[in-house]
Amino acid sequence: MKDKDEVRVTLRLPSSLYDELLVKATGSQRSMNGEIIALLSAILLEGQDASEAALLEEWSSLRTRIAIAENDTANMRQRMAWLDEQIARLQDKRP
Repeated sequence: MKDKDEVRVTLRLPSSLYDELLVKATGSQRSMNGEIIALLSAILLEGQDASEAALLEEWSSLRTRIAIAENDTANMRQRMAWLDEQIARLQDKRP
């Protein structure tokens, strides 16, 4: 039985775009699923008239935003690790 909120959509996409969508949808960037859904919605709204160039441009923009988010996440993890070290040092100095 299908979930009431489940929607099945068939899209014709360039294979490179499909491959990247698949990687992002199933990979570690689950937080970007909202961005992927927004991209798919834009594709659906544009319908069959959407040119491959326009879709690739939109996907390129999304990839850039994903890369920035990944970099920000890496920077935050480094900062958190540094803070953890500082806290551990302070706790070690307690009487």
